[in-house]
Amino acid sequence: MDVCKARIPYFKDSSAEFLRESFHALDREDYEIDTVVFEPGDTCRSSDIVLKGVVESSLSDGHSFRRLDLLGRGSIIGIHGVIKKEQWVMRGICRSI
Repeated sequence: MDVCKARIPYFKDSSAEFLRESFHALDREDYEIDTVVFEPGDTCRSSDIVLKGVVESSLSDGHSFRRLDLLGRGSIIGIHGVIKKEQWVMRGICRSI
């Protein structure tokens, strides 16, 4: 906790309890290019923030995938689905790092 407070000015005056509550479920994952991040039918178990690179979201017609969007730095993915543990209807693939 002290390292966090020392390195991130925003948390300098935060209590240890606040930091524990803020970070108890925080996890970071890095993906290689062309790695599938989520697939249709997977349960949405987390909200993800794109810190760098690009994630492609695409839909399938049952035979092939069609790109919907490219999500870059600052994009938040799964914010609504995680609340209800919904299933993904699209696929997400890391396209750049």
